[in-house]
Amino acid sequence: MLGEKGIGRLAIATIAPQVLVLTRASRDGVLSDVTAAFLSWRVFECPELNLQDIRIPLRAFPGGTLPGGEDVADMVDYFQSRNERLRERVDGNAWERMETELAQFKVDPLEMAEYLGEPSLLDDGHGTHFYLLPASPNLEHTSPGIQTRTWRHRCKRHSWGSLLRHLRMAGHL
Repeated sequence: MLGEKGIGRLAIATIAPQVLVLTRASRDGVLSDVTAAFLSWRVFECPELNLQDIRIPLRAFPGGTLPGGEDVADMVDYFQSRNERLRERVDGNAWERMETELAQFKVDPLEMAEYLGEPSLLDDGHGTHFYLLPASPNLEHTSPGIQTRTWRHRCKRHSWGSLLRHLRMAGHL
């Protein structure tokens, strides 16, 4: 599925407060390594923070491979520990909410690739994948006809591209 550059990136901030982004470029037939970044959008809720204040973990994985659950957990831990110094500049309740959400971010892209299928970043695949958690409860209200349990299950287990594909096939988009 293809979309306008940046639109999906902006939309994900309203769908879920955290995102793992995996991307792999193909330029002139040459595939790059898979680049992974983790971000909690909650840090942007503090008006006194500047972009240069925020530490975002970036990791490269050799072409055709994906991070596993342990790799993602390390990135989440890095995000939390490297941004701990910002705690004093953020509302205490907001920081606690972010920490709770960070603890919920349990994603294993390598395992998920087995049941998600195409499009994939494995082997010779390229593109960008988003892994979002926890999904906004507002999604249930904007998607009539999808049972709540099924919707939550899909939000927890599928990438954004896979969710959109499912919604289109079900006639909701």
